[in-house]
Amino acid sequence: MSPAFPQSSLAGDTIHISRATGPITIDGDLSDEGWNGATRVEKWYEINPGDNNEPSVKSVGMATYD
Repeated sequence: MSPAFPQSSLAGDTIHISRATGPITIDGDLSDEGWNGATRVEKWYEINPGDNNEPSVKSVGMATYD
């Protein structure tokens, strides 16, 4: 028999992040070439208050690397 380990409440969907296709200026403007292939993240969870609740305010994140 093997020990049981608790599952993390932080486990979620896997996202795949691709390399930026060009330069990016961090200024809130998503028209830079580098944002074209960025991964869009729209699924977020609140842990305070509550436990993995859907947030009342919608947020969008963009992820890429150079």
